[in-house]
Amino acid sequence: MSVGWQSTRGGGSGGAGGSGEAGGSSPGYARLGIPPRLALAEPRSADPWLPRASDAPCGDPPASPDPPAPPDPRGDPPAPPASNDRAIIRLDHVSRVYQVGESEVRALDDVSLDLAPGEFAAIMGPSGSGKSTMLNVLGCLDTPTSGSYVLDGEPVEKLSEDQLAEVRQRKIGFIFQAYHLVGRMTAARNVELPLIFAGVESRVRRDRVRAALEAVGLTKRMTHRPDQLSGGERQRVAIARAMVMEPRILLADEPTGNLDTKSGEEIVALLERLNAVGLTLVLVTHDPGVGAHARRVLRMRDGRIVEA
Repeated sequence: MSVGWQSTRGGGSGGAGGSGEAGGSSPGYARLGIPPRLALAEPRSADPWLPRASDAPCGDPPASPDPPAPPDPRGDPPAPPASNDRAIIRLDHVSRVYQVGESEVRALDDVSLDLAPGEFAAIMGPSGSGKSTMLNVLGCLDTPTSGSYVLDGEPVEKLSEDQLAEVRQRKIGFIFQAYHLVGRMTAARNVELPLIFAGVESRVRRDRVRAALEAVGLTKRMTHRPDQLSGGERQRVAIARAMVMEPRILLADEPTGNLDTKSGEEIVALLERLNAVGLTLVLVTHDPGVGAHARRVLRMRDGRIVEA
């Protein structure tokens, strides 16, 4: 199965963009009903990611309005793995200790956890409980002081800095509360950035950017800058950017924290649709209403998982 919108793996050129494989089988977002090509109604632009007349085969249908969202698939969660050997995330007695002056702060304290491919887990707990540190360790942005972290079969502690960067680029997508979009760039350019860094060739980038933004319902906002978008639209751009490299794991840190109730519900529904087709989703939230959507809730206190 291909990941995301019609997969274009292998279309890159140069070092990191050659094969684009993240290892292992990938979730099949094609089941969301996303068409293989996207006809745009926007006028022709100098931006290289926008479609040109020469890009489309003869007889392509005219541009049409955004398709309706697919039905909510929450009634059919992914099947659990047959054994723990299939865990995509495995923490074994992991601790993360920071030295603050003469004191030690145990942000994570002897944490063990297995997450299966396709799980949807919410990490909850009071401020200072270790939620963000946990997400940083899972995303290879921080390394444990002790213990073992195996990500998709690879012991993280044995990876070099370059290998860790490759893992973050290929296997993990990140979503943040503050969006972290580049203000001077359009939505399409923001989504395109990971593909540029990976060395993916321009034509493949255009196809994947169009498909990514279609999948989050923003076909009519591709040429808008962040300051021209609502908070919910900005977060959808951030989700498209996180997914455009077709990762196996999506980590979300308070993705609804800056949104009104309606926009937050739309973002959660979008994340659920991604999870329902096989993406492993780990979400940090203070909101019990958001956490209730997860298949599994991990409650943390004082750096430990107290309920899983």
